[in-house]
Amino acid sequence: MVVISGENHEPIFIEGKGHFFTMLSQTREALAAARAPVTKAKVCFVGDREVGKTSLIRRYVQGSFREAYVATLGAKVSSTYALTEQDGKTYGMKLVLWDIMGSSGFRETFKEAYFHGVHAVVAVFDLTRRPSLRQLSTWFASVEDITKPAVRLLMGNKADLADERVVTMEEGREFSEGLKCPYMEVSAKTGKGVAAAFDTLLKKLVKALPELAEER
Repeated sequence: MVVISGENHEPIFIEGKGHFFTMLSQTREALAAARAPVTKAKVCFVGDREVGKTSLIRRYVQGSFREAYVATLGAKVSSTYALTEQDGKTYGMKLVLWDIMGSSGFRETFKEAYFHGVHAVVAVFDLTRRPSLRQLSTWFASVEDITKPAVRLLMGNKADLADERVVTMEEGREFSEGLKCPYMEVSAKTGKGVAAAFDTLLKKLVKALPELAEER
């Protein structure tokens, strides 16, 4: 999987301009060589405060992690281009990633703006805080007040804190079965599982979006 990135639809320079433009050139060449169809998908990250939504997006988009916690105010939008393979064919995707503030009050006030036209919802909880898993039911209820997303994905974050986790793998899987979606355990801090989780998201979107399904 190849990724090039943008923050608020502007380029992010990863490890200097030269590296970014090399990635950009390589991705364009790969798209051209594969004649890969490209489509745009709106993806909303939902979940309580401090579960690591921003950190997961940062890890995927920039390949980095910031120790200091900075609360998201309202919603932060990033964009990323990626390639994935499905059934022997290469697909290009522009992911527009909405990082939604973990506040139920803001969620209910602005849910029409946040969730209108969403293609995928990534629900994130903290493996060291069981209530953050339970609260996801209210997040999904808010989303479904507005729309029925084509794709859902459940991520249990902070897998690196093995001695502090309270939510078991079985609990996560059981919750995901109720949502009828994949469950992935990840660590934004170490990067463990993050690339695999996003590739699962891409593959689910390829199957779900009609404009890509027509190309299959």
